[in-house]
Amino acid sequence: MKVLISQPISSAGVDMLKSNFDIQISDKRMDRDKILEYIRDAEALVCSANDNIDSEIISAGKNLKVISNVAVGYNNIDIGFAKQCKISVTNTPNTLEQSVVEFVFAHMLALSRRLFESDKYVRDGKFKEWSLGMLLGKELKGKTLGIVGFGSIGKKLVPIAKAFGINVIYTNTSGEVSEFSNDMNVNFVDFENILAKSDFLVLLVPLTTETKHMITSSELGKMKSTSILLNMARGPVVKEQDLVDALNKKIISGACLDVYEFEPKVSDELKSMDNVVLTPHTGSATVEARDRMAKCAAQNVIDVLSLGECKNIVNK
Repeated sequence: MKVLISQPISSAGVDMLKSNFDIQISDKRMDRDKILEYIRDAEALVCSANDNIDSEIISAGKNLKVISNVAVGYNNIDIGFAKQCKISVTNTPNTLEQSVVEFVFAHMLALSRRLFESDKYVRDGKFKEWSLGMLLGKELKGKTLGIVGFGSIGKKLVPIAKAFGINVIYTNTSGEVSEFSNDMNVNFVDFENILAKSDFLVLLVPLTTETKHMITSSELGKMKSTSILLNMARGPVVKEQDLVDALNKKIISGACLDVYEFEPKVSDELKSMDNVVLTPHTGSATVEARDRMAKCAAQNVIDVLSLGECKNIVNK
């Protein structure tokens, strides 16, 4: 059987697939035409979040049985059409939580303590004299972290937040999570309250028709003027121009963004702001997470092609 790998993945995953299948892989991400060319005789496609696997590509895979996405989200794949074609779509859950959790706090610290401003200040030769009022930031202790989307990543934020002395509130489509029901420092609230009470509001929801533009000028207007928005989900969850306007008008204090509405394009206005931390969709970019993701994606292919079943199918 042939497996098409649309872009380089960790060698740990490649080795697993090499042991079982005939693989086709490039040293860089394949463009659309290449995928269309090579998918015609492939039984499996291994792709990732920046590959747009639409109905045309799926239709071209006449022998295709599984699309294995090296990501937790799968909004880049037309899973409904794949289901019609009896093609399984899989993802890689429980592989990147630790990396993303650490990244969230890296963003919070970077903006609260003005690390990028301070770094630039030194590099630009402006550090001539120390003073008590220079580049003042804010402590995390005593603040409230609001988590929108209390899944595996959201839950893993809790112990680190508590270690910093941060209170946690969360909102979830499935309601209160029983394992935290007796924790006085972790409380379930509705969406309106999480907007109003959070000092840091982190978005961890998948991109769906319901979550697209979850945050617009209306929601931003309900947040504290001192609050910081963190988008670690998908770019279109936030209406980007509304966020720019809110930052310009000081409706909120700042933002930490790892994803963008028109990714990879990033607003020039956002790039000009000192009260914004910007990273290029690298929340899960650690060696450890990439190894786990690649191995999980490879195992998904092996399970579907060899066993006809897989625990990580998202379009059963």
